[in-house]
Amino acid sequence: MITTKNYKTLDDAYTFFNEKLFDNKLPECLITFQRRKVNKLGYFHSKQYHARDDNNNVVSELSLNPDSFYDRTDQEILSTLVHEMCHAWEIDIEKKNTGTYHDKHWGNKMELVGLIPSNTGKPDGKKTGIQMTHYINPEGKFIKVSTEFLENNKLEWNGNKPVERVKKERNKTKFKFHCGECNQVAWGKEDANLMCGNCSVEMEIEL
Repeated sequence: MITTKNYKTLDDAYTFFNEKLFDNKLPECLITFQRRKVNKLGYFHSKQYHARDDNNNVVSELSLNPDSFYDRTDQEILSTLVHEMCHAWEIDIEKKNTGTYHDKHWGNKMELVGLIPSNTGKPDGKKTGIQMTHYINPEGKFIKVSTEFLENNKLEWNGNKPVERVKKERNKTKFKFHCGECNQVAWGKEDANLMCGNCSVEMEIEL
């Protein structure tokens, strides 16, 4: 079954990285696909699901945006998984942060596992903040263990190709007019007949 195989690969990746990068300290979580925001690669939400037969049995959610998989390598996609696992470590294990802010404590863990925080995804980016991504350290742990995982595993499905949103120009309701003699400026509708009060000449519209 496609669903079983798809989620098993991600579950296996979570288990593998938990062992290799987090000393098996992370609890199980529910991995999902969500398309809540176009540019969002993934997110972690602590303690989102309760067992139906035991309300005290609670697990967190780690979600990936499948539309972000397009034109990204398996290694890059898995780096997002580990990025969110660092949130799981900080929030559920360290109890250090419960908000959306990417702080230094989280950033230090990212660097330890081989991912460099950056709001631009490049070395010149800020390392803390609300909107944050990362880039892979070519000498770090992640690139080595992810290469090992991908020797026997692969991701087989993308979401939809992102659609470029063309910003619609608003219809202009006011236009700029100026006087050719004194450069006096005025604003009005496109068909306005404006006269310069200084020069008594018709003002010209700037299209």
